[in-house]
Amino acid sequence: MSLSQVKKGKVRIAGFAGGKNFQKKMLALGIFVGDIVEVIANNYPGPVIIAKNSLRIGIGFGMATKILVEKIS
Repeated sequence: MSLSQVKKGKVRIAGFAGGKNFQKKMLALGIFVGDIVEVIANNYPGPVIIAKNSLRIGIGFGMATKILVEKIS
């Protein structure tokens, strides 16, 4: 499932569906495969707000559709 499909909760980043430039942008934001992040807000069609440690990151909805995640129970 993609990050854009998660309303709230913790997820693990499973991979990226975008190209090399997209992957570089995610790495520059500090988002890596295997990271556990918490979705704080997902207000379609606005940005998806995630928290990683003490950092909050806003990701555009289009970019969030390219981030593959696994739900953590």
